[in-house]
Amino acid sequence: MGSDGPEQEVTNEVSHERLPRAVSETAIVVVVPEAEALLERYRRRRPDHDDPAIPAHVTVLFPFRPSVDEADVALIGECAAAVPTFDVTFARTAAFPVGLVYLVPDPVEPFLELTEVLAGAFPDTPPYGGLFDEVIPHLTVAADLEPAEVIALRDELVGEPPIEATVTHIALLRHDPAEGWRAEHTWPLGPASPRLD
Repeated sequence: MGSDGPEQEVTNEVSHERLPRAVSETAIVVVVPEAEALLERYRRRRPDHDDPAIPAHVTVLFPFRPSVDEADVALIGECAAAVPTFDVTFARTAAFPVGLVYLVPDPVEPFLELTEVLAGAFPDTPPYGGLFDEVIPHLTVAADLEPAEVIALRDELVGEPPIEATVTHIALLRHDPAEGWRAEHTWPLGPASPRLD
């Protein structure tokens, strides 16, 4: 994998340091099982740094409503169907300045479209509580790292092959204090756009 920016520089346009640790019990995400093996290798080394129950994912809308009714389920389904199924590659790494290392999705536009559509349908749940002017789609590898750990992990990830996936669904994850994060609902995206070969 490549690396965004100099290896010694851990910067980004936004910071997550103002985000509460447990703002909500639910989140709408794209689960990326193809990245699970990479994350699991890190979790085995640093089990204290992450919730082992949360799947590899790209956040679409967090925090979401702690209680989701049938009307919400139907509306989320409509939002998901409005965005076509798409392919994504994770071939680069980056970091937020609070010690969070992540994989950069390419393209980012479908993730941003999902966030825009869902946030428009649920204006009471703006992305990250409305703390940031810009949403940066990302797949977290590790968080709460010291600067030296960030550099070391990004150096290590350079040797990893790109991760390729096809995104066909979004999921609602709910946090249970005893079991961690679990998928409560899934919704299919729309048909893939025709290829222009």
